[in-house]
Amino acid sequence: MVKETLSLSRFILRSQVMDLYRDFLRTINPINDIKSKNELKQWIRQDFQLNKSVKDEEVIRMHLSRGRLALRELQVSISMPASSGFKKFQINNKDMKS
Repeated sequence: MVKETLSLSRFILRSQVMDLYRDFLRTINPINDIKSKNELKQWIRQDFQLNKSVKDEEVIRMHLSRGRLALRELQVSISMPASSGFKKFQINNKDMKS
């Protein structure tokens, strides 16, 4: 089985996708509730797996943009105060990077 050689632009996009995936995992890492953390990890993995076969660079860029937006929304929802009415995940403050 011969692997496809990636163009420079595809290689860079692949690197950006992997960085985004790692950022998602880093974002959920400080969550104390194991069940919530596992559900989020499964959601993240499933979303990336569904788009693994995408080859069109424009579509990949679109998914990256949407993924970055979803990451920002997740980061905000994790850090929201409990008084806002949203369920706040319990986070280890020592795990948060400044």
